[in-house]
Amino acid sequence: MENNRQVLSEKKFDISKFFLNWEWMLVLLLIVVFIFDASISKYFLNIGNILSSTMDFLDNAFIVLPMVFVIMLGEIDISVGSTVALSAVVMGVCYDNLHTTMWIAVIICLAVGAACGFLNGIIIAKFKEIAPMIVTLGTMTLYRGITQIIITDQSSGNFPN
Repeated sequence: MENNRQVLSEKKFDISKFFLNWEWMLVLLLIVVFIFDASISKYFLNIGNILSSTMDFLDNAFIVLPMVFVIMLGEIDISVGSTVALSAVVMGVCYDNLHTTMWIAVIICLAVGAACGFLNGIIIAKFKEIAPMIVTLGTMTLYRGITQIIITDQSSGNFPN
């Protein structure tokens, strides 16, 4: 134990090794691309463009962030798109056809998404012999089928701004 402490205390911080790893190279590449884009376009640093770009990617961020944790665990969930579609269709039907308020429709939408994820988790935890990819492939087909049954050839609209 004493030898380990002694070795750790003798190890010096090397700034070149710290900055010459792939994460810092990605940061450097991002900065270079940012400077290049700002130099060739007068609209790149425009506040309206920045806010618009942020709003364009925000909905994807809500989907990607939980997926990062799933992928970090070494798993995959391919039913995410179908879960989003089913939740969105249920929200649209609740708001448009059942005339609920938008807040109630959003709460129901979140509950449907949580129920889909809970079903995936229960099946994966209960039947360990089935690969999670197979489970999510099956639930993807199930959620997509339910979505098509609900929406048929209709569309929902007239949502508030």
